[in-house]
Amino acid sequence: MSHPSYPRLASTPSSPLVRSVGTLLTSVVFVGSALAAPAGDAAYGSKSYDDYEEASVCAECHVDIARQHEQAMMSQCFVHEWDEIEYFELALPHAEKVEKVAGVKAGCNGCHAPLAFLAGDIPPSRPEAGTRANEGTTCDLCHSVTGFEGDIPYNFNWISEPGETKQGPRPNRVSEYHGIAYNEFLSTAEFCGTCHNEKDPWGLWVKATHLEWKEGPYAAAGVTCQKCHMAASEGQSVDGGETLPDVRNHLFNGAHDNGKLIGSVEVRIHPEERSVKAGKTAKLAAVVLNAKAG
Repeated sequence: MSHPSYPRLASTPSSPLVRSVGTLLTSVVFVGSALAAPAGDAAYGSKSYDDYEEASVCAECHVDIARQHEQAMMSQCFVHEWDEIEYFELALPHAEKVEKVAGVKAGCNGCHAPLAFLAGDIPPSRPEAGTRANEGTTCDLCHSVTGFEGDIPYNFNWISEPGETKQGPRPNRVSEYHGIAYNEFLSTAEFCGTCHNEKDPWGLWVKATHLEWKEGPYAAAGVTCQKCHMAASEGQSVDGGETLPDVRNHLFNGAHDNGKLIGSVEVRIHPEERSVKAGKTAKLAAVVLNAKAG
């Protein structure tokens, strides 16, 4: 079951009639293509590298956002030293020895090198080879996602539909370079959950960041992942374009960022007794409080 429930409207209608027809056609194309486009493991080898713009092309116009993305772990999730070790020294050898986990040979790349996964370039070459796997979770991957398949977002079950039209979270935008389709899905926590929920071959959750968020106070308050990890500020999404009050940053500040960690956890220590004689054992209770982590 796919999720074509997030409307994406054509960005350049000029009359009520055209607007209505455009919306209808966009909806039909979305439903038709979403039903046909593979997701998760089924998407392996279904595309080519050439289907996706290189991040350097996006950077020609989206200068500020590109500079932010270059610093973010999203762009480094394949080339980062630890990720390289985890895949090539741990996951890959394990996958070749144990049939139960053979899927991680390709599957790790569904989120860490999605272009390589989609192109069937598995295992990708190590970072020093300089292939497009090095782009990690790149601009055109996220901005080609139209929804996800199934009831729960997890294990890269996003649906990618690359092409001239890019998916965006802001309605009524126009670009001279590419088409823009408004897609509410990009602003949801479920979008993030497609990679930040992971289930192993035994059916156990390796990580369930989105599912934990969904059961917590931030979800109840309507605070999505993007509101904390892509904080909005005044700026331009396109170099020389309109100044907007709420452009999302693409640094994706998270647990690797000291600024995010400060104040996220409180530790309180309570003694069972107010005083203890010398030589006696003092019993302490330590309480760890999640002060602001989602």
